Amino acid sequence: DLHVIAEEETAFDETTPDRNDAEHAVRKLLRSYRAHVPPGRRPELVEQHLRIKLAADWELSGHTDLVARDGLFHDKDGILDDLKTGVMLPVVGEQLGAYDLAIEAVDVAPARVTMTFCKRVRRTVDQPSALVVPHDRGTIRRQARRAITGVMAGMDTFLETGDPFAFKANPASKLCSAKFCSAFHTSFCPESRVRE
Repeated sequence: DLHVIAEEETAFDETTPDRNDAEHAVRKLLRSYRAHVPPGRRPELVEQHLRIKLAADWELSGHTDLVARDGLFHDKDGILDDLKTGVMLPVVGEQLGAYDLAIEAVDVAPARVTMTFCKRVRRTVDQPSALVVPHDRGTIRRQARRAITGVMAGMDTFLETGDPFAFKANPASKLCSAKFCSAFHTSFCPESRVRE
């Protein structure tokens, strides 16, 4: 039931300005994704929560969208696929690399890693086909390791100095908002002021 889209919990924009357009967009995105999925795909993990120990005080935690076997020769070792929707194509190498590392820590990592992007468009625009973006496992794993070690080093520096700039700022993140971060638009995080 798509009527669960609550207006007070949804951020509307020019592409989907209201609840009716948002529900229509969801239907279009679902049709686009369903047309893309190979008929022989056999999901093994769907929205699987993964948690692995990295160091004494550190864990890596996340939810993979899909790990599957397609029943095809080239996919006999599986595929990790992350579904993304939106107006702009996102950059997800670090995220997919972390999923790949986490899956390998608890099981056999899939042979291929992809992102399936279903673009959100205005109600009056034809829905484009889903775009499958392959990712090189070596590259995304290096990106993930670099991000993870950066966060760990930033935390060590922050705990030692209290300097919030020990972390790389990411004011482009959707999480950089008053809704998700109590430091938003405070003297602790002046980077967030750039967004207003």
